[in-house]
Amino acid sequence: MGQRQRKDIYGEQAPWWGEYLAQYREAKKFARGARILDIGCGEGYGSRFLFDNGAVEVFGIDIDPHVIAVAREKYGRDGVNFSVQKAEELEKQGTKFDLVTCFQVLEKSTNPDLLIHQIHKVLNVGGTALISTVNRVRFSKLTEAPAEPSHVAEFDEQEFKTMIKRHFGKTEFHSLVCTREGYSKVFQNTISDKIPHVVKNTVAQKIFGSSFFPSEKEFVLKSSDVPQAPLFYAFCKKL
Repeated sequence: MGQRQRKDIYGEQAPWWGEYLAQYREAKKFARGARILDIGCGEGYGSRFLFDNGAVEVFGIDIDPHVIAVAREKYGRDGVNFSVQKAEELEKQGTKFDLVTCFQVLEKSTNPDLLIHQIHKVLNVGGTALISTVNRVRFSKLTEAPAEPSHVAEFDEQEFKTMIKRHFGKTEFHSLVCTREGYSKVFQNTISDKIPHVVKNTVAQKIFGSSFFPSEKEFVLKSSDVPQAPLFYAFCKKL
């Protein structure tokens, strides 16, 4: 997937960092003692985060060779492995996992239904899959095609639920929402888009005492009936 990430955990904070880390924060609850597959791992911070929070072993996969090379260099170690692989071909490896994370990958897949099928196949019985995707209604609004060029297809709430339920009998659906009112309305205009993130964060810290962009603590899971939520998030159990 080539998941978007900031340069490193101490460097410039990207706008999507809080949203990104909030998803792995939820996954951390299932990490201890687990063998984990992180689909669309990008540069690997999330995979290493899960390992550092109790996972026995983590395998991160992505279709982008460049980000996998970065992941190996920055976050690889014994117990944290990265490889270039298509998620739709997981079953061919014959490996089973206790936890599978698949964050914002469905919208980039040419066959999202097959991807979910593969996730179910590689889970151990009793295992958990955490799957998120962008909300088409919020993300692309009324455009006929996805607003993001890398997105093949996007889904509304009902489409997401229907797709997941075809493969998992026990699922809880939630929405990941930002609790910050206005979502950093200050400076949000065409001029602001040209200002480096680090500058905006520095100014916001001095004026408001907080980052310009929401932190992971400002994202919470709510019941799935949030039509304007940025992301849909599913907790899936293999029975």
